[in-house]
Amino acid sequence: RTLATSTQEPATDVPSGPTNLKTIVDAKVDMSDIVSLCKRRGVVYQSSDIYSGFNGFYDYGPLGVELRQNVKKAWWQDMVHRREDVVGLDSSIIASPKIWEASGHLSGFSDPMVDCKESKQRFRADQLFYAPVHLPEGAEGYEEGAAPVGYVAVLEGAAMEKDAAKQAKKVVKEAGYKLKQGEKAVVG
Repeated sequence: RTLATSTQEPATDVPSGPTNLKTIVDAKVDMSDIVSLCKRRGVVYQSSDIYSGFNGFYDYGPLGVELRQNVKKAWWQDMVHRREDVVGLDSSIIASPKIWEASGHLSGFSDPMVDCKESKQRFRADQLFYAPVHLPEGAEGYEEGAAPVGYVAVLEGAAMEKDAAKQAKKVVKEAGYKLKQGEKAVVG
């Protein structure tokens, strides 16, 4: 019995080497390499590309259409269907400049940014979780109603609680306190 067969040649433009996630993340990749790969694979093209392109607008190839639909479906499921306080809306993003002016976007819109002194990276403030760190009740140095021993700031995401706990442990240590085995700093 014959299973699925293909006459298509295997991809030759896939980089060889380690597939360890850290290696992939740390790899130095130029944006032009990504754009070139997307064009070769039929994922996405700049709109009107053969006529010098049109900034901000894209045409999707066969793979790009599938990827875009999958991402859109997953986002819609997570952000609209699973929440009772959100409803879906599909409208144009191209609007009269009078609308942008009336909404305050032209005169006063900004994304407040936060600079990390340790990593030297810059983040949007609304993407950070910022909270005080307290000693757990019963820990050496604990006082009811005492000021926090420090603060943590971590990026929102799946690993947020784990990252906050790790940073809180570091904050407690830097503040000169020692926690016993099994004791954890209180975040929030």
